[in-house]
Amino acid sequence: MNLNKEDSLLLSAQDGSVIMTCEAKNENGEWQPIEAWHDSWFGNSYHYCIVPPMQAAYTKMIRYGGEFKTLCRLSLSTNRTVIYSNEIYLSINPSQFLVDEEKTTD
Repeated sequence: MNLNKEDSLLLSAQDGSVIMTCEAKNENGEWQPIEAWHDSWFGNSYHYCIVPPMQAAYTKMIRYGGEFKTLCRLSLSTNRTVIYSNEIYLSINPSQFLVDEEKTTD
């Protein structure tokens, strides 16, 4: 929800998809990505999706399954900052936590 009464919110997007990934708390209670976003090599792939003042945008996320129950959230890039969704409990596989090489975009 864009609670700003005057300015639109610009959501960073690539090839028709808003740039958003899922993060989860690891066994040490630290937020860590479980999805990676890969940059496009084509310059025209990037644009913004506009959320007008006092309007909302809705999305879906993958419902993972696994033996490790933890808090998860979505991380969303905007023209101003990164926004995090509310936290929800999901069960994931510990192997989903990305290692440093996977966190970087190509």
